[in-house]
This record gives sequence, C-alpha cells and structure tokens, in this order.
Amino acid sequence: MTKPSTQFKFIGEPVIPRENSKRPFVRHDKSSSGKEYVSLSVGIKTSPGNIGWVEAFDVVKDKIFVYDNNDERIEIDWEDRLDERVLKDVAYRSKYFINLGEDEKYEFITIYDMIECLEKILPEHKTERIVFQGTVQRDYYNGNYRNRFNLNRVRLPIEEMTAKEYNNKLSITGVLYYNKESLDESDYKETQKMSLDSYILQYINKDEGFKYIPFPVVLSTERFDLSKEIFKKQFEYRMDYLRVKNKVMGCMYWEMRLVNGADEVEWNPDELTPAQKRQIELGVRSPEDFKPRTPIMGNRISEVRLVDPILIDEFGNGDLVPADEDSNNEFYERVYQPPQDETLAQAKAASKAKAKKLAEEKAEDEENPDFDDIF
Repeated sequence: MTKPSTQFKFIGEPVIPRENSKRPFVRHDKSSSGKEYVSLSVGIKTSPGNIGWVEAFDVVKDKIFVYDNNDERIEIDWEDRLDERVLKDVAYRSKYFINLGEDEKYEFITIYDMIECLEKILPEHKTERIVFQGTVQRDYYNGNYRNRFNLNRVRLPIEEMTAKEYNNKLSITGVLYYNKESLDESDYKETQKMSLDSYILQYINKDEGFKYIPFPVVLSTERFDLSKEIFKKQFEYRMDYLRVKNKVMGCMYWEMRLVNGADEVEWNPDELTPAQKRQIELGVRSPEDFKPRTPIMGNRISEVRLVDPILIDEFGNGDLVPADEDSNNEFYERVYQPPQDETLAQAKAASKAKAKKLAEEKAEDEENPDFDDIF
C-alpha cells in the first residue's frame, strides 16, 4: 500500500506580511535566467504567540504537465491554462483550490494563478478563520534541514466540522519511520519532553527518487497533570507507540502539531514580590490585582510535537508497519545524503589552487601572446 504523504492543515487567522518585509506577501520578479516568477508567504496565527508560515512559488513556462481524468499525463499550453474546457478534463489531484465563500470559489492548474488570486482576495479575509492545506517538505540549506509548508488549497472551515477539528491549530499528519533506538528520554525529567529521531519518505528529484529524510519530533507532557488518572493513561498509551521493541526500522502514521513561537505560560502568584504579597496579606490587594491582563508568553521555540497515532488502514492494529527495507543497513543506505558545503580549509585550498592555475596560465600567455587580445 502507498504510504500517505506528509501533509499540513493550518487553521487560524491569516497574517499578511508587509510589502517591505524580507519575505513579502507576494513577490513578482525575474530569475537570473530571465524567467518570470511569483512567490507567496503568509502566516497563520492560532494564538498570540504561535504562527505557522506557508509558502508557494511558481514560474511562467511554455508547457504545463498534469494528469487528466483517465490518470494519463498530458501537457497543456500556458496560454490555455484558464480555459474552462481544458480545466474540466484535468484530474482533481492536479488542481489547486480556493474557496473563500459562495462567490469566491476557484480552481487552477498552476500555483502561479492560485497566488495571483490570493493576492487579490485574501487580504479581505484577514480577520476570519481560514484553513490552509498543503504538503510538508524538508529542505537542506546551509548545513541544516528546515520545514517548508507548500500551499495547494485555501478554504473557509466547513460548518459540519466537529468542535475539535474546528479549533485553531497547526496540524501535520505523516508516516514516521523509527525503531527502538530512536526515542531519547534522557532530558524528560528536567524538561517534560522526549525526542524521537524519526524519518519521513520524500521525493527528492528524478535522479535520487524517494529518500528517507530526518524528521525530528517531540513528545511533550508540559501541560499534562500526570497525577490525574486520565492524563496518566493517555501518556502510557502514547508511550506504547514510542517504546517499541522493533530493532529494524518500521513506521506509524501520526498526527502532530507545529509549535512555532512561544507557548502561553500560566501565571504563578508565588512569583510576586514580598511587597506585593504583603499587600495581599493585609487585604489591601487581591491576587487578581497583580495578574497580567495579557497572556504570559514563555521562551520562543520551534518544534513538531506528537499528538496521537492515526490507526487506519494498514496501521489499524497499532503495530509498527515494516519499512520496505529488510535491514537497518538497507534503510540507512536509502537515507538522503545532501551535498556537503565546503569547509573553510577546503575553500582556502581551492582558492590557492585556482590562483596557482591562473598564474601559470598568465605566464604561458606572456610567453605566447595572443595578438587578438593585444589589439
């Protein structure tokens, strides 16, 4: 069975970047090769201190390659991409959708047109709760991996959604690969967090195909009172899916949350000054008089937190599903190896070698001058 791809669903209020920001809401420009492109960046705010950023990018091209309703790959001329007769023959999976109201329903076959449409209409909905959906991609840059959230659908929340689904959230779903060695509980007593060194399967390019990419996640119990039986049972249930016995890599489908900003921290009256506590003791003030009127935000963090396993299809029995590889050696051979940046020493050595070569070429030119260069 084909494993589900890593997807995101962010629900919250849109945050439109300023025009002069480093990454503006929409940018129209040309690449160094002269190709016209458009990019989009928009935040989704779920709380005062938590914002997830999604993006989209596309270039003008001569041909667009999509799938038709018979699941055959076809090509469409750029000029015909908005033709209704063309659109009706394109498969659902090759389209990008916007639904921000009865009179604002659109479908496109290019990200370019989706961005241009959002540029016009999304600012009018910046105080509404919007659902942003798309795929999660891990990019390697400057020695580190980062998460990119590539947008392909924007819509209003459906009225039939349950209360839990309707809540503001930065939700991620995906198949995580790990084994008994992947869980690190060493800092749990101090931080109430444990980390899982897991992987996701991601398409790289035509040459590399699908490769495993590191995708670290966290289980946090900071907000759980484990002295209460229900929270204790929930914790133990989640741990059953993390403290696995599998030596060879397996996988489980997980629901996760992105935390990107700062968690709200509960106000602690024990942190009042002696002078403030004295006023309370004398009945001059009450604790509520000193309670902040705005949310108290903790330290800024950016992490993906585990929520619950998704027990459907092949994951229904709750066991790790074996990876395609029969051994860990085979698995790790399929882990993506990104191009390595030059070290400073390597850069200096390359620079010296280049300077030496240029000097030799210059000396040779002086011995054998090219008269076309002289005149």
